[in-house]
Amino acid sequence: MVLKTKELLKKELGLPEHLAEKLPSGYQRIGDILLVRIDPSLAQWKKEIGKTLLKYIPSVKTVCYLREIKGKEKKPKIEILAGNGTETIV
Repeated sequence: MVLKTKELLKKELGLPEHLAEKLPSGYQRIGDILLVRIDPSLAQWKKEIGKTLLKYIPSVKTVCYLREIKGKEKKPKIEILAGNGTETIV
């Protein structure tokens, strides 16, 4: 049985219901890197979210928190949550 992202994180992290409903329901994938948006109320669990996604998605080498995208060039600000390296082949 394959769990959806939100269900998997909810099961693994065991957060209270009012926080579990704010878990990310998906992610963006670029090569072997996942980009995930995380609600600010879950900031203290962001590393655990990254480690859980890395653990259950074996073809991924890095999970990054997509903080914001801004500026004329639309450069994203990211933070590595789990794994290492942000270089990938697409």
